[in-house]
Amino acid sequence: MLKYIVFGLTLLPIISQAASLFHDESKCKPSQEYDDISISLTHNDIANKSESQILDELKKLTFNKVQERISAQQYDYQVKDISFRHRLGKHASAQAHLKLSPVDSCINGVVIDEKHYDRLGSKLVHFKTKLQFATSRTLKLNTAFAAGKSTIENFTITPKSVFGIKIGNQLTEAEQIVGRFSATWPINEQHKIRFIGREHAFLFKNDTLIGYQYHNSLLPISFRNNLEIISNQLQIAISDTNTEKLSDLYIDEVLEQKLTSQFSNISTSRVKISEEEVLVQLQGLSIGALISKNTPVQALPCYRNNSNIDDFLSANKQSLIEIIDVDNRLSYITGCSQRIMAYDSGKVKSVELLEPFSATNAFLFAIKRMIGAIEPWQFEGVKYGGPKSQLDKFKLIQSDKHTLSVESGQWLGIFNLYDEQLTNATLYPKAL
Repeated sequence: MLKYIVFGLTLLPIISQAASLFHDESKCKPSQEYDDISISLTHNDIANKSESQILDELKKLTFNKVQERISAQQYDYQVKDISFRHRLGKHASAQAHLKLSPVDSCINGVVIDEKHYDRLGSKLVHFKTKLQFATSRTLKLNTAFAAGKSTIENFTITPKSVFGIKIGNQLTEAEQIVGRFSATWPINEQHKIRFIGREHAFLFKNDTLIGYQYHNSLLPISFRNNLEIISNQLQIAISDTNTEKLSDLYIDEVLEQKLTSQFSNISTSRVKISEEEVLVQLQGLSIGALISKNTPVQALPCYRNNSNIDDFLSANKQSLIEIIDVDNRLSYITGCSQRIMAYDSGKVKSVELLEPFSATNAFLFAIKRMIGAIEPWQFEGVKYGGPKSQLDKFKLIQSDKHTLSVESGQWLGIFNLYDEQLTNATLYPKAL
């Protein structure tokens, strides 16, 4: 009889993944499980510097301190309150004070990272959730298409199966076990990666499961935050002469060797528990085959606004990235950074023009090539990163410093700006 050593994945947080920081104007769902963080910082080296230089240095120092505080967390944070002050003279100094709140997810969240530390305390994008166009047109709003529920009962990973799905099972057999997957990313005619939650990737070839990858930082941040959360008592089982259940993922050299003997691509990180103690924690593993360097990654279909959007979705949905978001809504991502959401009737509700995905801190095999096959968005001559003057040819409905609402032939659009450049948008078909 086989016996197992079992590792409970969710009994203690995995803290090796670098957390993300979101701007205060992002649309985020607060976490009820964790506490807020308060951070204060003083910068004294400001003599003979301009106010803009002082503020830039203070923001960079503040961002670095924030990263030190949150880098060991598995959950993300949003800026809730922030202030910068400085005084000149004999005791010149500058201070930063901010409060961060943990979040479960953010939809189209604006990330503050090393490249964009200047977003701290800055006004960015005003995301609109309702149509506010100055028009007498009446819009018929139906219900966005909702996906069926997942029916996972077995949350165990073994060397030959995941959640009860065995390597070699057909897609229909897998769906009978788990109900449905959270997302599907077509790689080519033969290969598709299907996801459960944000950390589990299943590789199918001709609808046969050939491989699986777990990682606590599997997907790009912006993709991950649009995907539903599957959280349960996940366990890893390996055969051994004794049965033992551990309360966390901290492993010693012996346990790491046992994992390595049964699984592939074991990854770990060193976690500082105290000033004297540093432990090793499991971060990722795989089973079976993965996308290789020789596996072709094909381009996904793009909507070019040269046909009916409903017809495009109906004809191409099997070749698009399909995702179920945190609100259980089904949508599709094209090869031109367009996220299409439809009503339950099948008619398109909206098209989001997304900022490009980044592979930073994403460890899914082949993710860089997969992202590389997706182009930046463009719409009727308007392009990602272009100047707001590109919208001059459309009818302006309303505007403010960071948002322009316009009307084109078949669409009503809300375009968001950063530094006078077009970043993302939401388009609504006039014929709903």
